[in-house]
Amino acid sequence: MKKTLLILTCALVFASATNVHRTYAQNNMSDSEFDGLKGKVKGVIEEAEWTYTPPSGTPETKRQKTQEWKYDPSGRITEYINWSAGDKIIYSIIDGSKVYNIEEFDVPGVYRAAIGSAPFGRGDLSPKPRDPRFSMRFEYKYDSMNRVSEEIEYLNNGELLSRAIHSYDEHGRDVMSKSYYKEILRGVRTSYYNSKGELFLQTLENPADDRGLTRREIHKFSDYKFDKNRNWTQRTESTYSMVDKGLKEIVTKRFRTITYY
Repeated sequence: MKKTLLILTCALVFASATNVHRTYAQNNMSDSEFDGLKGKVKGVIEEAEWTYTPPSGTPETKRQKTQEWKYDPSGRITEYINWSAGDKIIYSIIDGSKVYNIEEFDVPGVYRAAIGSAPFGRGDLSPKPRDPRFSMRFEYKYDSMNRVSEEIEYLNNGELLSRAIHSYDEHGRDVMSKSYYKEILRGVRTSYYNSKGELFLQTLENPADDRGLTRREIHKFSDYKFDKNRNWTQRTESTYSMVDKGLKEIVTKRFRTITYY
């Protein structure tokens, strides 16, 4: 539930000074825990519902499946599907590292540009040899509480693609994440929780892009419903996007169907 946008408020402070690389193993934080899930989760299907006004002028409500996650009994992610974009990511373990390959399927109304032999259609620009067994490889660093403090993603020729740095509060909740493309800061996400431990606000900021635009988003969450494991199954998300001086609000109801082992 990662996969995955980003008001920068203060300097990044880690819950622990320890930042140790270990192999991807289950004595550390599992993928399902990293995704904020409780219990032995087998799968999560997310749906979104929103109201829009078509050219006819009569408001309509639309609901569709947007994302899906699958985990093995130990909490490792095995598959992620973006139903909106038509992407399926298959995860596996090769040489002790988490890796993935991408499969694509057609989604009506979604245009697909031709894809080159390397990610993002750039073709092979590096002389470094590629590993044909996978598309991307992950490396993790953990703090002294075995929580993910850094998630690093490499292309299959070993070149750095991106990394994300996470800090946690005293309750173990991810309160700030910084994402980088190579070594360039691309986004900061700050999360706030109420006295019940529910996420109620997220601020996201993307530094100026090539056109000099800074994108800011504020996400407010409310109207929670939970299952017996305290995983949310329904909530309302109000998103306020600001590009330059523009402001746009989108209200979306999100639903999750969660299955367990």
